[in-house]
Amino acid sequence: MTAAQPSFDTVSLVTLLTIPCILDASMVGREDRDFMDALILLAVVQANVAPLIRDRDLQRAYGGADEPPPDELRRPVSINAIAHSLRLPYETTRRRIMRLAREGACDIGESGVIVPTRELASPRHVMALMAIWQQIHALYLRLRDLGLMDEMIAPADRVRWDAAAGEPPVRAVIRIASDFMLRLIDNTTAQFGGLVAGVIWFAILRANTEHLSTESRPGLADDGRRRPVRIAEIAGRLSAPQETVRRYAAELAAQDLCERGAKGFVVPAEVLARPESMKILTENFSDLQRMFSGFAQLGVLAEWDRQSPPLQGVA
Repeated sequence: MTAAQPSFDTVSLVTLLTIPCILDASMVGREDRDFMDALILLAVVQANVAPLIRDRDLQRAYGGADEPPPDELRRPVSINAIAHSLRLPYETTRRRIMRLAREGACDIGESGVIVPTRELASPRHVMALMAIWQQIHALYLRLRDLGLMDEMIAPADRVRWDAAAGEPPVRAVIRIASDFMLRLIDNTTAQFGGLVAGVIWFAILRANTEHLSTESRPGLADDGRRRPVRIAEIAGRLSAPQETVRRYAAELAAQDLCERGAKGFVVPAEVLARPESMKILTENFSDLQRMFSGFAQLGVLAEWDRQSPPLQGVA
């Protein structure tokens, strides 16, 4: 079941709650790399496993945290396809992928690029996957207990997970979530005219509002409750050069997409209420429905409900 036309309050609230999970999950396993390297690797991984995602049996067979698909099931992807998918210049993408290959983060062959199993099966990567699994789990419970999940997917559609199938489908869930993240990034990049600007805008919005997510029913309407964020903090979170963040943040402010004050940058509620911003937020809401529907088909939502039953009257 989907919401016919979610309200501004609903889509903005969902955005507030999902931004931390989106940004953190998109940087999974990045180590000391900057956010562009992390997103390029994420795009390569998702392209490699695209056929597997469409095959429910393979999703389940290679869904556990300790069950990465072998390299022979990974479909190589061209550098040009990655550049196109992220709306990045080809030469920028090529240069970064070549460096990542020298570092062992990916392999380049005649058919294209893959992130090999050796990288995705490493203990550090598995630990990162488990951290993202926990974040997604917590996000679901938060949205459910605020009464928002029923607007996305009906309880009756949350198929129960078959415990006999083995360990929880951590990788399967994160593959579905990664598709969602890349769609959101694409929508944002198209709106802001570039990947870097879009990611920095989301990072500013996250820093402005993440402290509100601990409230029972947080909102985005009151600008006075937003926490301004300085360039150094955003740069640190994204592992990006401060000068790069400063330049793009200044451009966003010049385009009236955020405001620069004495204490830092803020994305005000008025910006979120604009038609172009609402388009991004509404598309995010629809893509989130699609993501949770994928989780439901794996039986994950029903299992999470079993582990943590909804509290009556929470919303």
